[in-house]
Amino acid sequence: MEKPQHIENYRVIREIGRGGMGVVYEAEHREFKSRVAIKVLHPRLAQDPQILARFRLEAIAANVPQHPGIARVLGGNVPSDGSLPYIVMEYLDGKPLRRRLNKRREGLPESVAVRFGKQIADALAAAHGKKIVHRDIKPENILVVRDDAVPGGERAKVLDFGIAAVAAEIAASESQSDTQVNTSPFSGLIGTATYMAPEQCQRIGHAPIDDKADVYSLGTVMYEMICGHPPFVADDPVSVMYMQIHKQPDPLRKLRPQITPELDDLILRMLAKAPEKRPTMREVSLTLSQFDQGSGPSLPGLSSLDEAPQDPRKRLFWYGVLGALGLLASLALFQQYLVGPSNVKWRILTQPSGAEIITPDGKVLGRTPWEERKARDLGKFPIELRLPGYLPQRVVLDRSEDYDRTLVLSQERR
Repeated sequence: MEKPQHIENYRVIREIGRGGMGVVYEAEHREFKSRVAIKVLHPRLAQDPQILARFRLEAIAANVPQHPGIARVLGGNVPSDGSLPYIVMEYLDGKPLRRRLNKRREGLPESVAVRFGKQIADALAAAHGKKIVHRDIKPENILVVRDDAVPGGERAKVLDFGIAAVAAEIAASESQSDTQVNTSPFSGLIGTATYMAPEQCQRIGHAPIDDKADVYSLGTVMYEMICGHPPFVADDPVSVMYMQIHKQPDPLRKLRPQITPELDDLILRMLAKAPEKRPTMREVSLTLSQFDQGSGPSLPGLSSLDEAPQDPRKRLFWYGVLGALGLLASLALFQQYLVGPSNVKWRILTQPSGAEIITPDGKVLGRTPWEERKARDLGKFPIELRLPGYLPQRVVLDRSEDYDRTLVLSQERR
């Protein structure tokens, strides 16, 4: 991809990153001179409706939690005129956690690892609270930026919700990505082998991946921050995934005896093979707070409540303030997401008509001409059109957008 001179109202300054999905540029608004980062999807992927849906979901998933530890999305476009889709994000002047780890092969100081771990856990707990699962937590997707408002003057920010998914709503079939493993029998898996949870590694079917997968991935990142390498290392991803499923990690104290025993225990619990044996991300954050007393609460204002006088009337006053703030936040969220059409309308016609609309689990929703209304939501809804004598046709519906198409079915060759 050649560097464009302009993207909409932004002047492109330089390329700052490149991967299998596309390119990220630093850019400047023509009028307001504000700096942004623009992620442009690779041309060869822009024709895939599933990847387009995932690209669109990235903007939604990154913005729903509204947390300072998650890179904000400012805008973007998935055009229908053939031009390349892009996402406009806040420009972050920082360095990937991977670069810090590469410079400290023996591992980071425990206090730094705990501080970064808590910041990442706070951000992911906010995402999980909105039913968003990241699914690709790794050092490359954590950016360390300067922030004088937090202890240590650095904040770890979570990037790249490009393969995020709404919990319990994972698409039944997912296509290629830059972090997808395609070696049988592990085809169709999304993630990075070194940091993937066991249930991701063995997802040969389409069992849902929940927030405990992110807990496992963060556990591997924290293991690497402390020990200098992740729990399992091998020359090929299939061997790593086998170890993720079957092998127990060495205790961190075996590799770094001076670390706090309770921290060792927490990370090993995060790396439990069974998801139900892992703590939640909020529990991880609260436990890490005990090791990093200087990190402070993740929500502004809570410390002032702790220091408030013990007078019951004043205590009730502060509870009233907190309740009012919560109500205002709920109203703002309601206004942001529910104003306007609350339903999406899907309408599919086929030539010839009479094709069955079938879900990935084999349920027949009806026949064309077909019309459906559903509550507006995040995520994708894959279906397949089947009519005897014609090739099946797959369609991925977006739960946040209307769909009205007439599809021409192709006859089977005899």
